[in-house]
Amino acid sequence: MKTMNYQKTGRILGMLFLLIFIVGAGGLSQRGLSTSLVADPDFLDLVREQAFAMKISIFADVLASAIGIIIAVFLYPLLKKHYGGIAIAYLALWVLQSAVAFIGDISHLSLISLSQEYTTTSAMDNGYYSTFGSMLVEDYFWSHFLSLIIYAAGAWLLYFVLLKVKLVPQWLALWGMLAVTIVFTVTWLQIFDQSVSFSFYLQNGVFMISFIIWLLIKGFKNPIEPAVDH
Repeated sequence: MKTMNYQKTGRILGMLFLLIFIVGAGGLSQRGLSTSLVADPDFLDLVREQAFAMKISIFADVLASAIGIIIAVFLYPLLKKHYGGIAIAYLALWVLQSAVAFIGDISHLSLISLSQEYTTTSAMDNGYYSTFGSMLVEDYFWSHFLSLIIYAAGAWLLYFVLLKVKLVPQWLALWGMLAVTIVFTVTWLQIFDQSVSFSFYLQNGVFMISFIIWLLIKGFKNPIEPAVDH
């Protein structure tokens, strides 16, 4: 059996994470949706005006989800070599996260279509269209929150394996586990209508940049203990 090159594997993972980070951040900047958007009585006009940028964002989101699945497939042999159950769970969570993200993207596409229909309606129907549009915005955000929760759960499993097998320094793996635990917790708080600061999400971005830089420079270390299937 061919011996795994852990350093090369880590560097490839760093490049894949860098790609998903760039694509995801770029798409998010063009999304144009916010919970305050629907407060404007003419928000469907705003959606129509930003339709092209929103479609670019949706394309970027789909691409980021596809890269996420590629990452999970790429990591499967490494994770299976040490923790077979976690390897399956990590892959399944990425597929589930992508499916939930796709549902949110479909809601956003439906919102864009609705905004285009809105221009041809009579004033009497405006309230109906606005209400339906508000529901589609809510659909997107519920999907977004659920995808964040699933992402955090999968990432925690990855950092747990990195910690146990010592593929990266312990402080880096522990930082990652803490960062996504915060994301997991504050997302649930938002689901229960609690206001939270964006900095709770930003801290995970700071970690990801640091993690990516480490992987690109150092890659993974060789495991300290022999690999054992579980």
